[in-house]
Amino acid sequence: MKIPFWETPAFWISIVSLLFAVIAIIVSWKASNKANQIATGESESNLRNLISQARQHMEDRALHISGFLKGRKSKDLKLQEKKVFEGLLKAYKSAVEDWLNAYEETCARYLDNKIDKKRFCKTYKTEIKNIIEENTKEIYELMHPKEKSKYNSIWEVDEDLKNKKDKA
Repeated sequence: MKIPFWETPAFWISIVSLLFAVIAIIVSWKASNKANQIATGESESNLRNLISQARQHMEDRALHISGFLKGRKSKDLKLQEKKVFEGLLKAYKSAVEDWLNAYEETCARYLDNKIDKKRFCKTYKTEIKNIIEENTKEIYELMHPKEKSKYNSIWEVDEDLKNKKDKA
């Protein structure tokens, strides 16, 4: 008399093996998701630090200019002072570009779905709006007109955030 396959030890061993494999896949998947969440958080933290450092550098350059001018207008400087002022102004403009580049990188990650969009909206929505509406000469010249700006991701994210506001 032949024993049915499901009553053999080999059948039950294969069932137990299958269960262990499924459990291993589930555990592995959960660990992978947790690792991705941690990596995303670290990436977002690094971007925030990049923006903060760039802002600090830009503010430092502005303070250097202010300290150098000591309330005077640039047109009132002597020839030698004008050369120093021009150097300070170039350093400031470079710092402004670095600051905008940090936002551009952050916005590009947002558009590529590489950072948490809800957290991004809470953290950066006002900042992005302020960059677009900024009327400081150095920032305005780099951002406007939109068609000539090299900061396309910032503009695209601004539009996206406005559309989310309109839909809410």
